[in-house]
Amino acid sequence: AGNRRDNELHSAEAVNLAEQLGAIGCERLTLLGGEPFVREDWEAINEALRHSGIRTNVISNGWLTAERGMMQRIKESGLENLSLSIDGLQERHDALRRMKGSYERILKSYDLANEFGIPISASTAVTKPSMEDMEPLYQVLLDKGVTVWQVQIVSPLGRLERDDPLLLSGDDCIQLDEFLTKKQEEG
Repeated sequence: AGNRRDNELHSAEAVNLAEQLGAIGCERLTLLGGEPFVREDWEAINEALRHSGIRTNVISNGWLTAERGMMQRIKESGLENLSLSIDGLQERHDALRRMKGSYERILKSYDLANEFGIPISASTAVTKPSMEDMEPLYQVLLDKGVTVWQVQIVSPLGRLERDDPLLLSGDDCIQLDEFLTKKQEEG
């Protein structure tokens, strides 16, 4: 996510790691970030993983995947699943991601993935403000064809250590659990 870090794996190192993971029997791997698609070598890494017998998927912020050319590359790469991080409806999602237009790009990405026949899922980091978005967000995801929804509670790490109003209370966690249980029972 941004400039390359000094200790970040180079392409050859990443491919070597993929081969090592296959050799020890790793079966599934998720590429995430930051944003995995900013790496110019993501396809080579994915190919090495697949060649090693590892089924791969990606969790993306959906910015780059809103482009047809990128979605074509994703289709050709053989990823098992594309998961998009969607953290509420437009206003809350864009505010949390600090990128105006991010929500709309995710919706466009879902449409393109469906058009290209790429299996899709969603990942949501729930904050106190986004709690009221959960029901309408659930409907949006259903409408976009999402069948797997990974929901997680944000932890007080990074800038969340300073943004305490985003953190869920114990009562919020119970309410979220009840919501998710109900949705799971509904199928």
